[in-house]
Amino acid sequence: MLSNLLADLSSLLFPSGCVVCGGDVSGSMHGICTMCRYSIPLTNFWKTEDNPTKEHFAGIIPLVHASSFFYFSHDSQWRSLIHRFKYGGEWRLAESFGRTTTDCTVGGQVVAPNLQRLKGEGVWFENMIASSFRTDRGVLATLSGFCSQPTMSIMKEPQRASHLPSIARSLRREGYRTSYIHGGDLNFTNMASYLYATGFDKLVAYKDLHFDAPTSKWGYADDVLADYFTGHIKEQSEQSAPYFAVWQTLSSHEPFDVPTAVFEDKMLSSMHFADSCIGRVVESLRQSEEWDNTLIIIVADHAYPYPYGISASAVERHRIPMLWLGGALKGQKRVDSYCSQSDFAATLLAQLDIAHSDFLLSRDIFAPNPYKFGYYTFNNGFGVVDTTGSTIYDCTTESVILEGSTEQEQIGKTMLQSTYNIIKQL
Repeated sequence: MLSNLLADLSSLLFPSGCVVCGGDVSGSMHGICTMCRYSIPLTNFWKTEDNPTKEHFAGIIPLVHASSFFYFSHDSQWRSLIHRFKYGGEWRLAESFGRTTTDCTVGGQVVAPNLQRLKGEGVWFENMIASSFRTDRGVLATLSGFCSQPTMSIMKEPQRASHLPSIARSLRREGYRTSYIHGGDLNFTNMASYLYATGFDKLVAYKDLHFDAPTSKWGYADDVLADYFTGHIKEQSEQSAPYFAVWQTLSSHEPFDVPTAVFEDKMLSSMHFADSCIGRVVESLRQSEEWDNTLIIIVADHAYPYPYGISASAVERHRIPMLWLGGALKGQKRVDSYCSQSDFAATLLAQLDIAHSDFLLSRDIFAPNPYKFGYYTFNNGFGVVDTTGSTIYDCTTESVILEGSTEQEQIGKTMLQSTYNIIKQL
């Protein structure tokens, strides 16, 4: 009963988008609106034993029967944004990569030159808002499409976290191999338990790696893992099944111990170093045969409090980059709509034509929802931001810190209450 109620509430705030035209669609229509259902360019091949599809594959592969559902054309709305993604994909979670640091220039030198260069090549999300301020919450928001809470971490509660939906689990159902690579300790904040429980086949962490290289407080530096991850992608590409591989960086985490000091500020030097490692992986794959069939997604787990002294509740404190690029991507695009880190799951799965209705708090960014907004939490509060401004609310004093609109305040309260209601049912 409650789960149905939450699903109905979710559909009001996050109306499901038709996978064809992007319009609103009811739950009973399973992803395709009524108008598009009537306009499907059907082949009707399945009605005939000997049809053009079967004739095309006859003699090429052993088959009993073959058919095609609808006709394909380049100018049809039935084309999806992503081209050939089914053959492979990788995702990079960049530690603490906030926009206030990656967009920064110091003494004429760009802190993250590779990210700034690459964002003109793919799909760049200008107004992505991090769900929280911690890695465990950011990873869960991205992979499970679940909004963070101000004062708790679901990842630390395995009996609940294991019941959350996840991108890895959804992709495994479609035949994908899934892996998660990190140069540090994946048992920190119970992450390994969460990753295994939600669909990752293979986890690689510090204890599994034996490099002749120095380590920092958190593990192997990103330059060491960059080469390892590139090799892992090439190995995955040699297999017949599609794959989903994640690399979580760590060099841009305190105490910011990196082998190069580009800036006097250690934190900015660590961001520059991590950016160079990400750029190295991208360029290595660009020169490989895997590039044409690979989608690379770069997104941060959370931002960093820079400039120093920035309020923990400020919107700028929660802006993070997200970039999709690779040979599997069709064209370039800048997405200016406000969106939340938790929206990534539904957005990716929608592009792959994979059901995502179980991600109750995740919205497809590309669907033409009437209202686009970013939502985040900080210690004892939340924020909602859209094109009209932002509202920041303090849950301790039950008062508005920054007043934007009554609608933003109500949406934030609804989001927060919905998260806790779902948690009770896990």
